[in-house]
Amino acid sequence: MEECIYMELQQRQVDDIEFTITSVNPSPDSLEITASGPAGRYGNAFCSYVLESFDGNSGFSHGNGRGFPDEGPMMTGNFVGLWRRDGNKIEIKQLVDIDNGDQNLDIITIDMHTKTVLIRPYILETVTLQ
Repeated sequence: MEECIYMELQQRQVDDIEFTITSVNPSPDSLEITASGPAGRYGNAFCSYVLESFDGNSGFSHGNGRGFPDEGPMMTGNFVGLWRRDGNKIEIKQLVDIDNGDQNLDIITIDMHTKTVLIRPYILETVTLQ
């Protein structure tokens, strides 16, 4: 009999982050999506997601972002993860390391028709096995 393992996730902030896609740059082996918008504790943010393809419908992702909060220094984040396409939507599950000390597990849905990016960040430091 298989044993089930559950992870307990805690959201980093109450509201999801919603960005608008500002550009899409295709190349033979990848797709770069840039997006920006208000990002709660990270201020106004600008991100670049590079989707590398295994088969045209899934693959490896990486990128970086900059956040400009109302007070304090600019924040820089780097991320790596995996992506999967379902119709006009792309889902990314990525690990994020931000220079303010935050480490997140982000679940991201990109809607290529509405040109929106919905991000739900979870606190990686609190992920535990139950």
